[in-house]
Amino acid sequence: MSQNIPIIIQERDVTTDQFVTWVNIKTREIGTGQASGAADILGGKGKVVLLEGFAGNGAAEEARKGHEEVLATFPDIEILATEYSSWSREDGKSIMENWLQAFPQIDAVIADSGIQQQGAYEAADAAGRLQEIKAWTGDELQGWLREVVDKKIPGVMVNRALQFGAFAVDALANILAGNPVPHIWFDPVAVVPPEKLPEYVAPNTAGSDEWWDWWDLPKEWLPK
Repeated sequence: MSQNIPIIIQERDVTTDQFVTWVNIKTREIGTGQASGAADILGGKGKVVLLEGFAGNGAAEEARKGHEEVLATFPDIEILATEYSSWSREDGKSIMENWLQAFPQIDAVIADSGIQQQGAYEAADAAGRLQEIKAWTGDELQGWLREVVDKKIPGVMVNRALQFGAFAVDALANILAGNPVPHIWFDPVAVVPPEKLPEYVAPNTAGSDEWWDWWDLPKEWLPK
């Protein structure tokens, strides 16, 4: 910036205001939305585990803070354990396997993403303990979302909007063209109502299990 080079910050938090535009998503709201939804399902009482993303990653840490902030307002909800899964389905499964052995009661599994939650669900299914778990959280990762819809899993699903990537490129083009851009722009985050979840399921094409936010893409960009 001191050399008049325009800077765009995308998705991560920074400790400076030396940028032209900052394009981000309020990932703490992912955590607060998920934890609030799970607490509602539990009626404000129960034993929960937190299956977080990648330790030290800004987005994961913000989501974790959101989980903890909300749950701290429910004295009858006990957090049994918190583990980081490195956003890995395999790690999510192994962590959940250990929890299932350690804890005779788990009422909810609160995860910031559907990635690790797929593994956790698989572990609970193999252990025959799905019935006791009243709430599962996640985002609209298609592989997890399809399971939630098809198996009628009691899921609290948050729309992890990803328009900020497109907006950052659009801001770049406008800056170079000399057009004004907002200094700060946030992608909205919202809990998807359960009855709306089928609308968010993508066409089952190759690789689509790894998609998020596909509905914001032009149809011509989608794989044929």
